[in-house]
Amino acid sequence: MKKILIIDDEEDIRELVKITLGTKYEVIEAYDGLSGLDIVKDEKPDLILLDMMMPIVSGTDVCKRLKSSPDTANIPIVIITAGGIEAAMKGMSEKADQFLIKPFTTDQIEEKVDKLLNKS
Repeated sequence: MKKILIIDDEEDIRELVKITLGTKYEVIEAYDGLSGLDIVKDEKPDLILLDMMMPIVSGTDVCKRLKSSPDTANIPIVIITAGGIEAAMKGMSEKADQFLIKPFTTDQIEEKVDKLLNKS
C-alpha cells in the first residue's frame, strides 16, 4: 500500500484526507512543517500533501528543502493552500507537482493523488 503524508496544521484537513484516501493508501500526518520534514526522513512517503501556511516552517520552505535533496526530490508534492492562485504558484515555483486551492472537494484530492501515484 502506497504511503501519503499530509502536512497541515489544520486537524480538520488532516482528518478529511484520512477519510478520503485511507481506504486506498496508508495516510500518515504531521501538524507542522518541521515535524513533516522529520517524518519524511523516517517514513519515506510516496506522496506529500503540503499546506503552504503553517507555523514554524512554512510549506514553501518544506517544499524547497525536499525538492533540493537528492533523497526526497522525486517524491510528488501537492500544495494545499487557502491563499488562492498566487500562493499556489509560489509553491509551484518551488517545484511542487500539483496544487489544490481550499476549499477543495474529496473528488479533487482523490483525482490528483491517484494521477500522481499511478503514472505509467
